[in-house]
Amino acid sequence: RRFCTDIAHHLETFPVSSDLRREIDLFISGSGRRWIVRSSSTDEDGNLYSCAGIFGTIADNNDSSQVLEAVRQVWKSFWSEEAFMYREVRHLPHFGAGMAVIIQRQIEADSSGVVFTRHPVTDQNILVINAHRGAGEELVQGRTTPFSMEIDRGSPGVSSLKTISCEGEAPLDEKAFLELAALAVRMEHLFRYPLDVEWV
Repeated sequence: RRFCTDIAHHLETFPVSSDLRREIDLFISGSGRRWIVRSSSTDEDGNLYSCAGIFGTIADNNDSSQVLEAVRQVWKSFWSEEAFMYREVRHLPHFGAGMAVIIQRQIEADSSGVVFTRHPVTDQNILVINAHRGAGEELVQGRTTPFSMEIDRGSPGVSSLKTISCEGEAPLDEKAFLELAALAVRMEHLFRYPLDVEWV
């Protein structure tokens, strides 16, 4: 715990380069938009491990100073006690993995969620969609109970998708969910392994 606290303190006071400040300012200033700052790490999603939501995501940033502070918070999240213990238990390296920080234009989400191209528990050839109304941060962090739909993929090919079951209040109609499922299957074919994909 002391180790993580010391690194977090160092990152809070670490001087950010003038080049990075200038790039962020040029990108953000005068846009009149809100921005979301989030992580992209090799530790977050892989064939063997997935810890989506363990690193920071900072929403509702309006100017370059807020974005820069959000970047610091995401950097710090790599060394949170939770992230440290996740790597420790799974014997993953603490150094060398690396983490990029992404600055994205924030959109107002009517609904959002996660698609699993294979069942995340049974590994069956069943696609699972979790969804709820609004932005996805509450869902990814596990702070809300989502609508859940299971879709039988049947034989290979997008055209074989068929709804098996639904649980909860659906934020979209079945046609939209099947279109979302078809896109996820196409992505799986592209990357050639099962995926969990956040969508808005």
